[in-house]
Amino acid sequence: MGLWDTAADKIALARDRRAVARRLAELDVVPTQTLRDEIEEWAAAHRNRLALVSADGAERLGYEDLTGHAARWARWCILHGVARGEPVALLMANRPERVAAWLGVATCGAVAALLDPTRDGEALAAAIAVVAPRHLVVDGPLLPLFETAAPHLRAAAAVWVHGPHTMAYPRLDEALAELSTERLRPADRRPIAASDDALWIAGATGTPTRLDHRRVIRRLHAAAAALGLSRDDRLHLPDLGLTDPTVALAAGLAATAGGVGILATTPDTAAGPDATLAARVDPRDSTIHIDRLRSSRRLLWRDDELRTASGDLLWRDAS
Repeated sequence: MGLWDTAADKIALARDRRAVARRLAELDVVPTQTLRDEIEEWAAAHRNRLALVSADGAERLGYEDLTGHAARWARWCILHGVARGEPVALLMANRPERVAAWLGVATCGAVAALLDPTRDGEALAAAIAVVAPRHLVVDGPLLPLFETAAPHLRAAAAVWVHGPHTMAYPRLDEALAELSTERLRPADRRPIAASDDALWIAGATGTPTRLDHRRVIRRLHAAAAALGLSRDDRLHLPDLGLTDPTVALAAGLAATAGGVGILATTPDTAAGPDATLAARVDPRDSTIHIDRLRSSRRLLWRDDELRTASGDLLWRDAS
């Protein structure tokens, strides 16, 4: 590498650090911002633009749709007495409705506890036990997976299935369809603090990994600024498992900038021609690599750090 290349890299690094710092300074103007505020701002700014789509095109949510689906999940939690700070376990595939689910649970003051759909049997049962939920939501196609864990569960939970199935569990998708997609009424807008937990990732041992509203929002905006995301970008995200919170947050990364997240349910789905960015995970350390497909730019995103492809630190979440 020549002297000119070294200088250019330093200039680019300084530029990207400034972009992240500016974005986070804007957030700090309203330090009480929560995910409920965030998604309502998305809907107001982008309305009917596409926000999330499954890789096969079968499931699509615009920004207003995403906010409306989240409102349904929030109302369902309220109707079933889910308390502020209470976890709702979600065993769902990497698809738009999973994003709406955890946003909706968080926006009513409860906590979305995401279960890794690559686990089964005793490992999945152990992860459920760590969360100890009163309510457990299972995607219809993942019901056989849950049934491998059911014999190992030691505590009862109300099991709801999202989608058609042949067993006796209640259909959550049908219950949600009866609820309004309108913004929550003032009486239902429970107090939420930026320091309240918004998202848990449940492993098989120990306490769940937790992120509060402030950290979720800051991580999304920091990564979007570091990548220079815009509303014209389309981020392709294959199923990366749920090894840490960063993987879960990646599904909402494009939405932070008004772009489109393309979510696939298989880990090896190739990015389609419409994607301008593609993500993959390094299973050795759960680092997410996000690459611009038509340039050499890359972001390494792991847990509380954002780095360049060469490993230079762009931002560390010290909150």
